[in-house]
Amino acid sequence: MKNKFTKWGDKPYHSLDYYLKNTYGEKIYKIALDAGMTCPNRDGTLDTRGCIFCSAGGSGDFASHGASIREQLENGKKLFRHKKIGSRFIAYFQSFTNTYAEPERLKRLFEEALSESDVVGISIATRPDCISDNMLTRMRRNVSKSETYDLIEKFRQEVPGIHLRTTLMVGFPGETEEDFEELKEFVQKARFDRMGAFAYSEEEGTYAAETYEDSIPQEVKQARLDELMALQQEISADLSHNKIGQEFKVIIDRKEGEYYIGRTQFDSPEVDPEVLIKADGKRLFSGRFYQVRITNADDFDLFGEII
Repeated sequence: MKNKFTKWGDKPYHSLDYYLKNTYGEKIYKIALDAGMTCPNRDGTLDTRGCIFCSAGGSGDFASHGASIREQLENGKKLFRHKKIGSRFIAYFQSFTNTYAEPERLKRLFEEALSESDVVGISIATRPDCISDNMLTRMRRNVSKSETYDLIEKFRQEVPGIHLRTTLMVGFPGETEEDFEELKEFVQKARFDRMGAFAYSEEEGTYAAETYEDSIPQEVKQARLDELMALQQEISADLSHNKIGQEFKVIIDRKEGEYYIGRTQFDSPEVDPEVLIKADGKRLFSGRFYQVRITNADDFDLFGEII
């Protein structure tokens, strides 16, 4: 698809904000939620002090602690109504480790949020941030480099075909060139299907902000971030080309020009490659899944045909 960036507003990438506006016809706002969970670094399983860059509220300081999910959503909606903005929302499970519960409890919490007619989706995440034992210890993550590698290998052995995604941090106080080289090696060896990264910035009230000087220059942080993302882009392009000839379950998001635009079952809107299917045959419907064979790939997207 030629000049596709011109279709994404003023950005050279398909932002979540643009995707949601295009899908729902309006800006979608996040409502921070506290699901009443904790963290193995807080409840004594591994530690009681938490990671050093996490706030006392589990970095979910805008959530309504102690209330039910529905009550928290209603409180958030009231704030937006007061500002006279927003009519649809994303339920953002922000506080502490938002997957630290039994599967049935997680299912119940997430379904409660999604049952609200004006909630269009949920946001959950957990991440390793770094990999060198020096940085893991400094961040008080209570996990080692070898344990992280072993866990990734276990995932891939027990769930063949699993797609792994993660988010990493660069520029944490004390990060050396050796630490950064280990992080690059980690990305090269793990070959994540999807990876995001960001540069560290102080969060007021955290142990990290109170104890460590944010001493790594911004230009160094940015250079490391750019280098890490360039490395992942090469890996992503290679993994995409390896998908040629394979079959995937694809959900259709929209029709755009001569193509139906969809995503595989492993991909999220806005941040992941899309699947382009030529609109010259069977009519496809947005929101439905189809079995698709990948026929080609470029640096950004996959191309496929309905089976």
